[in-house]
Amino acid sequence: MNHHQSSSALRDPRGIRWLLASCVILALGLWAQSANAASAEPDAPQVQARQAARAFSLGHFEDAVQGWGEAAAAYAENGDTKGQIRALLGKGNAYLALGRHSDAVFALEDAHARAKEAADPELVAVANASLGNGYLLAGRADEAGNLLGVAIAEARASGRWDIAAQAGNDQGSRLASMGRLDLAIEAYQEALEDAERTDNQLTVAKIRVNLARALRSAGRPDEAREELFQVVTELVTLPNSHDQAYALISAGRLFATGTKGEPPNRGDKLLANQAFEAGAASAEVIDDPRALSYALGYQAELYEQAGRSEEALVLARQATFVAQRASAPEILYRWQWAVGRLLAEQGAIDPAIESYERAVYTLNAIRPDLVGGYRAGEKSFREEVGPLFLELADLELQKAVTESDPAAREASLLRVRDTVEALKGVELADYFQDDCVAALKSKTVGIDQLAERTAAIYPILFKDRIELLVSLPSGTKLYTTRVPSQDVEKVVRGFRGTLERRITHQYRRPSRQVYDWLIRPIAADLVAEEVDTLVIVPDGVLRLIPMAALHDGERYLVEQYAVATSPGLTLTDPTPIERKNIRILMTGLTESVQGFPPLPNVEEELKSISALYPGTVLQNETSTTEKVQSELQQTSYSIVHLATHGEFSREAG
Repeated sequence: MNHHQSSSALRDPRGIRWLLASCVILALGLWAQSANAASAEPDAPQVQARQAARAFSLGHFEDAVQGWGEAAAAYAENGDTKGQIRALLGKGNAYLALGRHSDAVFALEDAHARAKEAADPELVAVANASLGNGYLLAGRADEAGNLLGVAIAEARASGRWDIAAQAGNDQGSRLASMGRLDLAIEAYQEALEDAERTDNQLTVAKIRVNLARALRSAGRPDEAREELFQVVTELVTLPNSHDQAYALISAGRLFATGTKGEPPNRGDKLLANQAFEAGAASAEVIDDPRALSYALGYQAELYEQAGRSEEALVLARQATFVAQRASAPEILYRWQWAVGRLLAEQGAIDPAIESYERAVYTLNAIRPDLVGGYRAGEKSFREEVGPLFLELADLELQKAVTESDPAAREASLLRVRDTVEALKGVELADYFQDDCVAALKSKTVGIDQLAERTAAIYPILFKDRIELLVSLPSGTKLYTTRVPSQDVEKVVRGFRGTLERRITHQYRRPSRQVYDWLIRPIAADLVAEEVDTLVIVPDGVLRLIPMAALHDGERYLVEQYAVATSPGLTLTDPTPIERKNIRILMTGLTESVQGFPPLPNVEEELKSISALYPGTVLQNETSTTEKVQSELQQTSYSIVHLATHGEFSREAG
């Protein structure tokens, strides 16, 4: 086996937090107890499990998955159910360390079911704790809370303080991710009491790091700092291990993060640097390239914040090299991004663009594994990786404006648009949590080729300005509106809010302001090129408002142009629907349901459509999810028309 094989989806910065919450130590402990009396033959499953445990402790998670998988199969063949359960628990936790949540939950649910069937209280407790952790990391917080609560109660009742401590640590992380910080702190403190009943100093240290994180988030920085200082002091005295290295790195991250929006003070920066250096040293001793890459990369960020860009660039390049050696694209793209950012600060635009492009390429390669990873209590996908695409687009714009040749300039502007278009695609894929967007893009031709007298307006929101990429009949042009992004956010949200107040015209003022930002700079060119149709691709907060309602002080935009909006130029298929053999599934509500008011004119709407095209009408009590699904499975419809209230959520089901 080779720990440099395959990629993983461990997401940073959450990845370190996940590893601190892992229950794999419990599974290893149970396996070790049974292994004392086990066969020592080279091919015995106990040997495979021992090798997998060793691989996990060194951070070689792919090897651990493979080893525990082989051990589970061998145990099953030998009829050793308990050994199979332990191996499945180890395999599931190794998948968690790789961020492969679906695979992890599948293995842990299998182990959990087998443990309950075996009626082994100790295995059931470990399975409850491990599966609870798996559900937590997969975003299934309610199920996680229930299982972790049971695991804690059962472990304490039987005196298994190690299990109680790990499950309590995960319960604290669940509560913290939900913003319930007081309860999280209480859970961590109780877990700490359980851990202190054991001899496992590393478990104590990991819980204290998480407790410090919760204290800081709760606005108690002095207590958090005291916890961190003590835990780092203790960690450096422990034997080198994967968990020790990650605990040091996690503590360093907390030291390096300021409180209440303020940057860290000089003392905290020094402590952060010491923690990163200690984590890197430990990772080197045990040959854990992932941990080493994290330590070097975070140290590079620390130096970057301090304005020491040359040293930061050296560290970022080292982190990149080590991540490549570890075949760890889930962290490689971060350090490629950092290298690009540092090169851009030095004015090396072309090398910076190349590094950014490598980062985007690396991210795109693992993007399917990252789908659905940004859930409640964490940053959104756009907040986390959107800046990578926007910073690249900004650099490409800087290069485009220096092009003297019109053809080269237009080509550069189209590359900018393609970069932002890529962000829109991965953002939508993350929202829907599947590959439906990629499937759509593979089937569509896009709207790159516009009809006669049509212009496409592509606003890009930067922190200090709006860049308008406008495709006109004569070519692509760039327009700049200088306005801070926070002002755009405030005005657009105000426009949206006042627009919903139907009895006033308060929306006119923000509507004019947005018109001045997006349309007025290009109005003269639209008239000069006799444009009569606008295709607008809104970005960010601009998606909240109807572009047709923009007002120039005299008329609405829709009174001047035919207005269409699209989520992206490659996310919309302009191919018209075949008019022959159309069959429509129509659903509608005319009655009040689930607290929503009745919808006016729905009955007339459905009758009008039915008069034009054949189809099936589901109305009121027949317009149910089950009935719609049944119709779609039994009949091939060309169009589905929904006249109903809508409540949108990224959560499945």
